[in-house]
Amino acid sequence: MRKLISVIIALFLLSSLALPAFAQQEKIDIYQQKKLVKSVVFQLGLNEYFVNNLTPGTKMDVAPFVENGRTFVPVRFLSNALGVQNQNIYWFGDTGQVKLQEPGFPTVELTVGKAEVLSNGSPVSGVDVAPLLRDSRTFLPARFVANALGYDV
Repeated sequence: MRKLISVIIALFLLSSLALPAFAQQEKIDIYQQKKLVKSVVFQLGLNEYFVNNLTPGTKMDVAPFVENGRTFVPVRFLSNALGVQNQNIYWFGDTGQVKLQEPGFPTVELTVGKAEVLSNGSPVSGVDVAPLLRDSRTFLPARFVANALGYDV
């Protein structure tokens, strides 16, 4: 009986230590003219994102991850959450470039491996990491894509 209780306590302690890792989120609050217009939440290891806390969330075929202390989210799904339709997201595999051309938004260009994001041809300030390609998806910290689309984060 003591052994069983010890095992249960050990499992409880291990699970409580693991929970914070699974609960880490990348929350992006989007503002226009200093007014909150949208909140998007990506959770590490979860293939689903949530807009304005609505459930169920939107399913993805990949999950956000952390690398070198930065949270990377899939550009396509973040762009969708911010109002860019799939038919206006272009992937150029030969150059590793992604282009977002949603009417009413700035044209956004980014290239895998290049620490630069362009918004209507001008560099977005503060971009200090390059987009990464994982599981056939392009990932980048969310702030850079939202800023390039004209939102304040």
